[in-house]
Amino acid sequence: MVENEIVFLDPQEDNQRRALDIYLESATEDNGFKPKSYQKISDQLYSEDFENCSKSQVERWVKIFKFKERLDKQIQLAYLNKDKPGVLANEVKSKSTQDIADRFKVNGELTDDLYYVARCFIDDVKIDLAKGYKIDKDRMKIIKDLLVLTTNREDKLLDRLAATGGGKLTSAELLKEFEEIELQIEEPIDVEIDDE
Repeated sequence: MVENEIVFLDPQEDNQRRALDIYLESATEDNGFKPKSYQKISDQLYSEDFENCSKSQVERWVKIFKFKERLDKQIQLAYLNKDKPGVLANEVKSKSTQDIADRFKVNGELTDDLYYVARCFIDDVKIDLAKGYKIDKDRMKIIKDLLVLTTNREDKLLDRLAATGGGKLTSAELLKEFEEIELQIEEPIDVEIDDE
């Protein structure tokens, strides 16, 4: 679980699920991502023949099922995917959402830079190995630290991105994704470590 991740309870009843849908669908860029009032949600539910959906009931559901936090996640996802077709392409004015998007961008750039530095360092080590030089412990530790730092940073970035929500994959979609994965296997490198 990601640190500070919000855990959402899923609404169990049809009227609760419909209330959540109305809440999320009513918050658009045109109205500043402001959802309908509890009273309007209640009125709409009654007009759709749902029962037990008073204003106070809707207000309780908003708290129990974290409607506001779900909306924040939806806004964040919309902002992060604003340049992708088929996804909301709205400019969100929330400072916290902008900060999160900026952090994702900076983390991505740092990860790219770390991979580049690690690649250059490894290339230098390969050249030295080809010349017959031994690799000392300090250089091996630097390589290990660079790779661990890079991998950990990318894993945390992906964990945070996954926590922003989004659609669930079906088993067929997941299978298709796995079929598109290509592996490139390189020849193993023999490394001699000087224990001095």
